[in-house]
Amino acid sequence: MNIDQMEIIFENQNLLVINKPAGVVVNRAQTHSEETIQDWLVQYLGREAFSENFINSSRAQWELLLPYDFKDNFGSPEEIWQTRQGLVHRLDKETSGALLLAKNPGALVNLLAQFKQKQVEKEYLALCHGRLVLDTGKINAPLARARKNRFRFAISATGKKAETHYQVINRYWNFDWQSLKEQVLKDNQLLSEKNKSKLLKRGPELYQAGFSLLKAKPKTGRTHQIRVHFASMQHPLLADKIYSGKKRQALDQLWCPRHFLHASNLEFFLPTGPIWEKRKLVKVPLTADLQKALSLLN
Repeated sequence: MNIDQMEIIFENQNLLVINKPAGVVVNRAQTHSEETIQDWLVQYLGREAFSENFINSSRAQWELLLPYDFKDNFGSPEEIWQTRQGLVHRLDKETSGALLLAKNPGALVNLLAQFKQKQVEKEYLALCHGRLVLDTGKINAPLARARKNRFRFAISATGKKAETHYQVINRYWNFDWQSLKEQVLKDNQLLSEKNKSKLLKRGPELYQAGFSLLKAKPKTGRTHQIRVHFASMQHPLLADKIYSGKKRQALDQLWCPRHFLHASNLEFFLPTGPIWEKRKLVKVPLTADLQKALSLLN
């Protein structure tokens, strides 16, 4: 991954917020081999930043950022820094937008404490199938891994608490089938003319419920939380490969290359000391691919 290609939205001596591109995994894992945001951050900061020499030589600066009530139940700041390598939180592979990264052990522990104590406000832009009835609402439903598919999550009475607030920005009744045919399907070499005709014929029925563009504010940070919560309301996100029906998803992916979910706003306290004082709001504009998809709705 080229450092010069990563868009940094905000940076100071303790942290940075990047516009995470879709299609990139945040943390290393045995299940994938491609380069990750974690790899990029190590390259950006330099491997020396994770060495004992750096940690010890800069201790006087980063120790000032540790919260007063820090406890080493999950390891010392040095151990947490070397394990997480600056990762404060995560976004799904196909989700784009604001991702917060720490540049030293003190900032990392400080920001992790903010997440734990629910001092970080996250806001996403999402486009889902169907027109939500209420302009604002709250989804409070616990989540757990699905029993039959460990890559999926589902509503479960025995799951972890999960809460999502939302606000509808716009509702769309019509879809621009002419533009889809002329701008998208015309250049698609993978689909036969028969399959293109079939999709166009089936499309109006699949999209008859319209779409809703909304702001989603998760109050908890469960994996796939926003995606599962709206799918459970029969409003799956556009082009969601896991939680949307196969027929609808096949049509969605023709004009939206990945699920329509973008981390647009991130607000937190700047780690300047053991007491949280100054808040910082970082806004990340909607990516070009999702803007293009949105242009087909009216």
